[in-house]
Amino acid sequence: MPRILLALALMFSSAALPAQGCNGNGFATLGLGPAALSTNLDINFSMPGGGAYYWFLDVAPGNIPLGLGSVCLAASPALMNLFDTPSMGLLIPPSGTLPVIVPLPGTPSLAGFTLFTQMIAFNPSAPSGLALSNPMSIQLALPDSYNGALNTMLNWRGLHTATSFVNSRYVFVAGGGSGALLAPTPVNSTAIYDHFTRTFMPGPNLSVPRVLHTATRLLDGRILLAGGLDGVAINNWTDGEVYDPATNTFMPVANQMAGPRAAHTATLLNDGRVLLTGGNTMFAILSAGNYITVFSTSINTTEIYNPVTNTFTPGPIMSSKRLAHEAVKLPNGTVLVVGGINGGINLGVTALPTFTSTTQIFNPTTNTFTNSGTVVSSRLKPVLEVLPSGNVLMAGGAAGTFITATNTTEIRNAITGAWSAGPLMPVATVLGGNIKNSNGSIIVSGGGTGTLANFTAGNQVMRFTEGVGWVGLSTLPATRMNHSITLMPDGTYLLVGGIDALTYTYNNALIWTP
Repeated sequence: MPRILLALALMFSSAALPAQGCNGNGFATLGLGPAALSTNLDINFSMPGGGAYYWFLDVAPGNIPLGLGSVCLAASPALMNLFDTPSMGLLIPPSGTLPVIVPLPGTPSLAGFTLFTQMIAFNPSAPSGLALSNPMSIQLALPDSYNGALNTMLNWRGLHTATSFVNSRYVFVAGGGSGALLAPTPVNSTAIYDHFTRTFMPGPNLSVPRVLHTATRLLDGRILLAGGLDGVAINNWTDGEVYDPATNTFMPVANQMAGPRAAHTATLLNDGRVLLTGGNTMFAILSAGNYITVFSTSINTTEIYNPVTNTFTPGPIMSSKRLAHEAVKLPNGTVLVVGGINGGINLGVTALPTFTSTTQIFNPTTNTFTNSGTVVSSRLKPVLEVLPSGNVLMAGGAAGTFITATNTTEIRNAITGAWSAGPLMPVATVLGGNIKNSNGSIIVSGGGTGTLANFTAGNQVMRFTEGVGWVGLSTLPATRMNHSITLMPDGTYLLVGGIDALTYTYNNALIWTP
C-alpha cells in the first residue's frame, strides 16, 4: 500500500509551490475521538458531496509536499491503507459525513503506542481533484490516564499562557518562568505544541519577558499578549504584542496602556475587542512575608484593545480595585468580574489582604460597569465558568486573612444575580488548570493547597457537572500547579508546565486521555 501513497505524491508533486507546514488542503476532514483502550474509537470522515477516499495509518509522521497540501505520513514499510474505497465501495455519502466506530483492544501493553493518520480523497472541487484531510495522531492509552509529550520545551515554565490556534492542532505557549507566585522569574521564550507529532518546537521570542500576563485569541486567529511582569519581577508592563500564526511573528500594539498591569484579566468581546480589567502595578516585596506593595498597588482601571486600530483605549473605571480576580463572558455578551484583592493592611513585618466582595458586569454596548450582587466569600484566582443553565460557578481559589486555598464554591443565579453556596470540591485548590468541556462540565487539575506564602502543589483532578456535583478522577502522575490545560481536537487534554510540590518547574507536558 505504500506504493499507492507514493504514486499519488508523484502525480501531484509538480502542482504550484509546496504548502507551508504539513497540513491538508481543507477539502476533506478527519475527526477522531480519544483512543482509550477497551473502548470504541470514534472516527468521522467528511467531504462535501461525498466520494471515494483512502485512509492511511503509519507508525511515523512525515511530510511529502504535493503543492496542494502535504501527505503528513512517513510512507514507511509499516504504512497501512485501512480503507481503499475505490475498490471497497465504502464511499462518503452525499451528505458529506461518514461516522465509523473502531473497537480498540484492552491490551495494557499498547498504552502509549502512537499512530499517525490522514485521509486522501477524490473530490472534483479540490485542487487537481485530490482532497487531503488534516493529519491526526492516535495515541493508545488506558482510560483516564496520562502519557507524556514526545519531547520537552527548551524552557521550564509555570504561570505562562497556553492558547490554541483556530484549528486547535497547535497550542501557543508564551512566557511564564520559574519561581513562586509572588516572586517569579519570567522568560521571553515561546513554544508551539503540535498535537499531530505530539512535540514542541521553539516559537519566536516575546519582545520582553512576561509572567502573570494574559493571552487572548482574537477573532481573526491572532493572539494578543498584554501586560505582565518584567525580568526582575518588580515592574509591570504597559505594552502588548500580537502573535500571528500565519507568519510566526509578533507585531507590537501601536500604543501603551494608560498604566502597567499584571495578574489582570482579558476577555474577548463579541465584537472582537478585548476587555482588560484590574491587576496591579508592582510586584516588589518589602521583606519576607510582607506583601503590602503587591496588595496596595492593585488597580480599578480597565483597557479595551481594538484589533482594527491595533490600539489600547482606557475603559471605564470599576467600583473597586481587583488583583488576581477572574472574569467570564456571559451568554448575552456582557462580562462578569468577580473577586480579587483590593488592598492590604500593613503590620510592619507582614500584611493582611482586603478583598473585593462585590461583583460587576461590563456592558460593551454602553461601555459601563454595573454592580451585580455580592459573593458570600471573596477570593483570588477562583475557577469561574458559565454553566449550561446560564448560572455561573465560582470554585476554589484562596480566601481569608492568610489567603488560604479553599474547597468552597458558589453559584450565581442567572436570573436574580444572587450568589449562594454550592457543593464542596473534593479537595481545596488554587492555581490549578481548569477548562470547560463542550457539554458544560468543568475539569480542574492539580493546583495548590495551603496559604499564599506556602502553596503546595497537589495531584488531584476533579470534574464538576451541573446537577451532579463534583467527581474525583484519577490523580496526576506527579504534583503540579501553575500549569495550563488545553482541550485538543481528539478530546484529550494537554497539560503544560507548572511547578511541583518542591517548587521545581516543569518543562514537559502530559496528554490526558479521559
